[in-house]
Order: sequence, then structure tokens, then C-alpha cells
Amino acid sequence: MPKTHPPQVVLDVSYPADRLALVQHQPAAQPGFEVPAEPGHVAVDAAFEGRLFTCLDFCETGPSDCELAVSDCSQ
Repeated sequence: MPKTHPPQVVLDVSYPADRLALVQHQPAAQPGFEVPAEPGHVAVDAAFEGRLFTCLDFCETGPSDCELAVSDCSQ
């Protein structure tokens, strides 16, 4: 298998859009780190060197306010 440089990671997440909402993600989208999202699906496509720490923050939809439920993705 040929080595690619820099390494690339693809993460594909499907979730029930009627129950969950993606509130935020870290790191922010930037060249080499794309995060296309739509209700029920989010994909992460990252080219990186070193360590990659990624956070996808979801909130259960309904009577709660998802804006107030944002966690600290920096940990």
C-alpha cells in the first residue's frame, strides 16, 4: 500500500436528525480540514501531520436549547 503524505483521515457520521443536532466541531473548517454537514450526516476529511484531535458536539433536540448545551471541545 503506497504511503500518502501528509496522512489523511476520513470520518463519516450518520445520526438521527429528528433526535440530534450537530452544535459545533473542533477544529474549525480550514484548508486540509473540511467538515461538510447536513441534518443527519457529517463528514470530516482531514490531511494532517502530527496529532489530530477532533470534537463533534451533538445536542438532543426537543424542549432543550441546544445553544446552551455546547461543551468545551478544547479538552
